[in-house]
Amino acid sequence: MQDESCRHHPGCSESPDGAGLFHRSILSGQMRRLTVGPGAAHKVAIMFTLHRQGGAALLVTATLLLASSLQATNGMLMTSYGTRYMGMGGATLAIGGSVMDLESNPSNLTRLDDAIFEAGLSLMAPQLTYRDKFYPGNADLSYNNSVRSEPSLFPLPYIGYAAPINDRMAWGVSFYAQGGMGAEFDGILRTTPNGGTLNQLFQGLAGDPTLTLPLIGDLRQIRERTYSNLAFVKTTFGFSYQLTNALHVGVGVDVGAAQMKWEWTFKDPGGFMTMPGAGYRYESDTAYGMAGKVGLVYEITENWAASYAYTGRTNLRFDGKMSVNEGDPRYFLKPTVSMNMGYPDKHGVGVAYDNKKGLIVGLTYSRINWASVMNTIEFDLSAPYVTMPGGLVTNRLAFNMKWRDQNVYAVGVEYRPDTVAYRIGYNYGTNPVTSAGVNPLFPAITTHHASLGLGLRFDRLDVDFAVEHAFLSTVKGDTMSDWTVLHALYSFDANGIKNPYMNYEVSMQQTIFSIGIKHRSE
Repeated sequence: MQDESCRHHPGCSESPDGAGLFHRSILSGQMRRLTVGPGAAHKVAIMFTLHRQGGAALLVTATLLLASSLQATNGMLMTSYGTRYMGMGGATLAIGGSVMDLESNPSNLTRLDDAIFEAGLSLMAPQLTYRDKFYPGNADLSYNNSVRSEPSLFPLPYIGYAAPINDRMAWGVSFYAQGGMGAEFDGILRTTPNGGTLNQLFQGLAGDPTLTLPLIGDLRQIRERTYSNLAFVKTTFGFSYQLTNALHVGVGVDVGAAQMKWEWTFKDPGGFMTMPGAGYRYESDTAYGMAGKVGLVYEITENWAASYAYTGRTNLRFDGKMSVNEGDPRYFLKPTVSMNMGYPDKHGVGVAYDNKKGLIVGLTYSRINWASVMNTIEFDLSAPYVTMPGGLVTNRLAFNMKWRDQNVYAVGVEYRPDTVAYRIGYNYGTNPVTSAGVNPLFPAITTHHASLGLGLRFDRLDVDFAVEHAFLSTVKGDTMSDWTVLHALYSFDANGIKNPYMNYEVSMQQTIFSIGIKHRSE
């Protein structure tokens, strides 16, 4: 008997036309080769069955599966670089006094009185939660997930040296973690494709009706796992020149290196065994890229300064290998893969007030052009392992990101009445991740950040401490996002409007602790 929730759904395998339109458009129509019961169209778990049956890779436009040993807070960038600057919310373009000016505004180098060596380490503790509901009108096929990402503590180091050359010139070099992102979720439960037991599922996969799985064979659920890791580090060489008593200009060259790894697989409900013939596993070689930056600072008066800085786009080519449908002998060889991705260009303006008695206040605005680099990203495989809608076999795997450009506003205060400095900052960045592109694999969604800092001065040595907290932010997925399309069944009302049986959201908050030292030479 036909499932009532499927009766008028043109994509259901039991719809009157019998065409399986929904599955042809999303899963290459390979479901027609299966013997399935009512509601089989409703499960994302059908992915690995389809891989096994027809080698059909999904049109995986679910979003780039990038995560990291480096997390980030303004998209894939940090709100600030350096412990002192973190305590001030990153509102430091016109302040200066750190080797991390090489990241933000190298023109500040000629405002140094002494050569400085600086190093530090930040530890980031993100907390992410993924929630979804699937309710197709059949209780046996419904599920409700609320899963936290695996606990992680990410290190973010920096180190650098800067020094005057003469009265009007200065130079510097720094190495630092630029950014990255991601998460690992292991425990998102789905119902088996046909609502049957794991024994029935594996009997169909193996073509052996006598096959049984010990202990778990009678269960009717599978477990979706997502993992990703993107890490990006930079070395920046910079030079600054004081054109006039008031105007400082600077240039810099960034040399960046990045690595990426992501997986999307399925397991038994206990998480012990990965399902064969399913999923993707990608690991890149190291990708390298270069970019330039320019900046200027104009000292309006003894107390006021204004600045502008621009960092160019970094293009990265990620070559690597990908495992597709591992366990299926037809996909035994791992194809090589190429993918081009960029880190965006960024404009920033700032103003600072220094009363020369220990009080410094900074304000900045930045524009980060994510839309130009994070719209659609394509992986080109050396073998045609991807089956597109309509049955076309191709070597291209596309990820729709749909990011938008980001505006970032920051304010920071430092008060140093004696040898102790007190700092406070606030940073707000509009969310670059849209509801059309969000999923549990891409959690760069925090917007509001508050920070506190403390600095201790010992003769020529400064020791700085800072803590930054990114407040809880939640983004709900769009009804036509890639993640929804991959997981949901759609019904149609009398006006032809699509109503999904699935909704989801991603939440994120995080805390960063940082310590840094700075030594000033004579």
